[in-house]
Amino acid sequence: MTVNKKTTIPGLGDGPLVWVLSDGTAGMVAQSLALAQAMDVPYFDVRIMASPIYRLFPQMGTWPTMPISPRRSDRRIGPPWPDVVITCGKRTAGAALAIRRLSEGKTKIVQIQDPRIKPSYFDVMVTPQHDPISQRGLDNVIVSKASLNRLKMSDIAKAAKGLDKGFKRAKKATATAVMIGGNNRRYKASAEDFAAFGAQLADFAKADSVGAGGRHLVLIGSRRTPRYAMGAIEEALRGCSYVIWDGKGENPYPGILGVVDDVIVTSDSVNMASEACLTGKPVYIAQLRTETGRIAAFHEMMMKDGHTKPLGQSFDRPPEILDEMASIGRQVKEALGL
Repeated sequence: MTVNKKTTIPGLGDGPLVWVLSDGTAGMVAQSLALAQAMDVPYFDVRIMASPIYRLFPQMGTWPTMPISPRRSDRRIGPPWPDVVITCGKRTAGAALAIRRLSEGKTKIVQIQDPRIKPSYFDVMVTPQHDPISQRGLDNVIVSKASLNRLKMSDIAKAAKGLDKGFKRAKKATATAVMIGGNNRRYKASAEDFAAFGAQLADFAKADSVGAGGRHLVLIGSRRTPRYAMGAIEEALRGCSYVIWDGKGENPYPGILGVVDDVIVTSDSVNMASEACLTGKPVYIAQLRTETGRIAAFHEMMMKDGHTKPLGQSFDRPPEILDEMASIGRQVKEALGL
C-alpha cells in the first residue's frame, strides 16, 4: 500500500505494524521492500517527499517541533504509529526519527545504509561490507555483502518459462546476459565509453573458447542507460549475434538470468551485480569508467570472495552463490525482538 493524500494507514491487528518509508527513489524502495519481505512481516509502503533539511541533517528529526516531512507530504500520516519503520539511505532517515519521536519512543527504526550520523540513533542498521561503518563491530549493525534485493531463484525459474519469443535463441545458444547501467552521481558515461564497452563485448562474443558460432548476447538497459548507448554498442557488435530489449513490455531481466550461461554487468550498478550473483553463474564486471571509493571497494570484495571476475578474465572454479536475504531477515527480527 502506498500512502498518499487520499488515504490513511489502517492497523494490522495483533501483529507488528511495519512501515517501509521512502521518497520513492527506486534503489531505496527496492532495498527496503526486500528487507521487509525477508523478515516475512506484513508492511505498508509509505511514501513522503524527501526533505532538503533532513538530507543535510537527519538528526533534526529528533527535535520537538520538526514534522515528519517539512514539505508537508505527511499530512495523512499519523497514529497508530508503527512498531517498526524500515528506511534506506540519508533521504528519509530524519523522517523516521521524527516518527519515533512522535510515537514517544514506541517505534523502532531499521536503517539500511549509513546516513552518516551516529549509529546510536537507530535500533538496527543494515550496511554492506564495503561501507566503512561495517568494520567497527557495533552491536546494532548487521553486515551484508551486497545490496539487499527481492530476487529469488524460484522467481527467476518462473520468469524463464514465460520469456517472449524474441529471446528464444538465448535458450538454445551459448548465451550471455549483458546488464547495462550508465549515468550516475559519480560520472556520465559518454558514447566513447559505451563504444569501448561494445568492443569488449565483441571480443567476448567471438572468443574461440565457445566455438565458431561465438556467443549470443542479450542486452538489457536500465533507467540510467542514455539513448546513445545502444547505438554505440551496436556499432561495435557488427557481425556478432545479439538481441536488445527495446524497453517495451515486461522487463525480461529475471527470466533471462534463468536461461543464459553467464552474465556481464557494468560496474556502476551494485544492485544488478548483487542480483546476478544469486544465480551461481559466472558474473563478469565491465567498467564504463574507473570506479573509486565504496563502489570500487564493493567490486574488490566481490572478486576476492569468488563471486565475480573482471570482464576478460575467467573463473578457475565455480562462482560462490550469494544468497543472504533469509539470514539478514532473521537477524533483524531477532535484534528487534519480533
